[in-house]
Parts: sequence; C-alpha cells; structure tokens
Amino acid sequence: MRHGKKIIAIILLVFGVAFWGRWQLRGDSRPSPQTTGDCRRIVSLAPSITETLFELGLGDRVVAVTDYCKFPPEAQNKPKIGGYLDCNCERIALLEPDLVVGLDVHRETLPRLKELGIGVLTVSHLGVDDLPTSIMKIGTRCGEKEKAKALVADINRRLDKIAKKTAGLKTPSVLVVVDRARAAGRLRDIYISGNEEHVGRIVELAGGRNAYQGTVRFPLVSTEGITEMNPDVILDCIPQELADGGREKALLKHWKELDSVAAVKNGRVYAVTDDHATIPGPNFVDTVEQFLGHIHPETE
Repeated sequence: MRHGKKIIAIILLVFGVAFWGRWQLRGDSRPSPQTTGDCRRIVSLAPSITETLFELGLGDRVVAVTDYCKFPPEAQNKPKIGGYLDCNCERIALLEPDLVVGLDVHRETLPRLKELGIGVLTVSHLGVDDLPTSIMKIGTRCGEKEKAKALVADINRRLDKIAKKTAGLKTPSVLVVVDRARAAGRLRDIYISGNEEHVGRIVELAGGRNAYQGTVRFPLVSTEGITEMNPDVILDCIPQELADGGREKALLKHWKELDSVAAVKNGRVYAVTDDHATIPGPNFVDTVEQFLGHIHPETE
C-alpha cells in the first residue's frame, strides 16, 4: 500500500501537479536572458521536458535534469538537480545555465532563478493536448523552431492516421491500471487512470473510452469496483524491471480471480511494460499506437 501511494505521488507530479495553479510567474523587474536561440546551457525540471528537449535535438545543450528523468537513456548521464518540487537552486545556479525550463508547478523555483538573472521558460504538460504548444515554445526559445514544427507535424500526421483507423469502430471501455501491489500474488491496492488529462486522453485517441467515469484523477479501486465497471479491455502497466524475463505473464494471471469481468473472460488483459508510457512527452504517440493494438487489434 505504501509503495502504491509513492508511485501515485510520482505520477501526479509528472502529469502536472500544475493544476494547482496556472498563474503568471511574478518576479522582480530585473531582466533575464530572453534572446531567442541563445540557449547553450539548458536545465530541465521535469521528465516530460527532458524528453522534449532531446526530441528537438537539444540533448547536447542539456546540462542537468531531475532525479526522475530516465528517458531517453542518455538523460540518465546528466548531472541531477533534485526532484520536482525540491529542485536545488544553488546547484542550478552553479551550472550557469542560459535557460531553465519548468512547469507551472515550479512557482517557487522559477522566480528565484529569474532573480539570479537566469532565463526561465514555463510550459504546461498536463496532458496530450498541451504538448504541441509547449513543443513550439521550447523550440522557438531555443532557436529550433523548424524542428519543433516538424515534430508537431509528425505527431499530428500519426494521430490522423490512427483516427482514420478507428473511425466508425465501436469504443470499448478500457481500464488502465497505473500501479498495484504485485508481490501478494493477487489483486490488491489497485490504482487506475481516472479523471486526468494524459493516459485517459491516450485511451480516447486509441479508440477507447475510460471505464472509470468518476472525478478522481488516480483512484484506488477494489476488485468489486472493477467488477462493477466491467471493462472490455484492461491495460496493466507493469514496470520494465518486473517484466524482464517474461514475468509479466505471471503477473497477468492475477486477473483470473475476476473471471466474470468481460476483459478477463474474453482474454483482453494486456501488459504495458514501457516505463515512459505515462510520461506526457512527445513520444506519447508511441503509447497511443501501442494502446490501439490492444484496444482495436483488428486495425493491425
């Protein structure tokens, strides 16, 4: 249970604790570097931002990332500046960055850095629909506007292709399990994707609908609750470290205890072992395509 709560806390932060307040950052009147393209040393304050910077070909300019930035793998070799809400401003300042890119939630960190004369840029990564705008903001500020345009165009092209595949098809109800206790050998402490703007939206783009229709972002549900929702498809997010060696098959067997649920009865419970599937970065389209293969295998 304790492990589940920790994982959900991390996911909430990644998805944008930003919903706590989308407000204008207020610093003093002291100017900070704002020159477009004059960003040779960049610090990222979130995994989704790090992923975006590398996708734009700016990885060699990134001088530091957070402790949670794991993708792409090269990001793990960058110096670390702390977590999401506990970034070490002193450490950042010593790196002498031209630009620090953060989320709305960094409402304390970014103004402090701005006071030090460091350029800051705030983007919103609450979910899929925020990404095109944030990609363009980062690309434009860092002098890679054309790459940003190309990346957004490629995302839209792939989404259009998926939309054509799912046009006119039924929309199965989908339950996405973002975390659960797996050592017990049975289903317990199950956290699912609820009323949030990333995984739920990916389900929609892949031609499904969220089986959960409540207001909680990542609810803890019981087996009885899942039985009542009776999803057509269950997508169980299993950490890669647990999936290695084919262990996901053993973990998926836990679902047999819910043999009255449509997804279980019809053999439509699937493992999602891509650890960055829940990160709202530009590679979310990979996750949409993966979900599409499970939700609508007939489109393959």
